[in-house]
Amino acid sequence: MSIDEAKEKIEELEQVVHLYVIHENVTTVMGIVNERGYHVGKRNVLTTDISDILRARPTDAMQELAGKLFRKISGEERADDESNI
Repeated sequence: MSIDEAKEKIEELEQVVHLYVIHENVTTVMGIVNERGYHVGKRNVLTTDISDILRARPTDAMQELAGKLFRKISGEERADDESNI
């Protein structure tokens, strides 16, 4: 993978996180990124790919917020613990 390809992938990952914060729905985000032509290898992006991105260790505040929202919405975090958001 070239440096330009790596930069493009990083931008795509940042877009996935940003879109999730806006829409709060992995299926919606999946549809948007697939319409934009994003791929994982040679296949379209799946909801599990979006979930894996959101579960990954956050590297910035936006990704941290997206991960917290995802865990709360998906039930991976106690719903009554809103102090983390």
